Amino acid sequence: MIASNRQMRTISIRSCFDPSPPDCVSVLLTEQPKNTVHPKEIGAQE
Repeated sequence: MIASNRQMRTISIRSCFDPSPPDCVSVLLTEQPKNTVHPKEIGAQE
């Protein structure tokens, strides 16, 4: 189990569920701009 990038990605995804939508969008865009968890959500949040 690779707990290096996987863990980081899990944290970014968890931020999305936190009461801070901007944080989630910022982290997701910084982590994976092409492979976002919810691309539609990011567009709506922007």
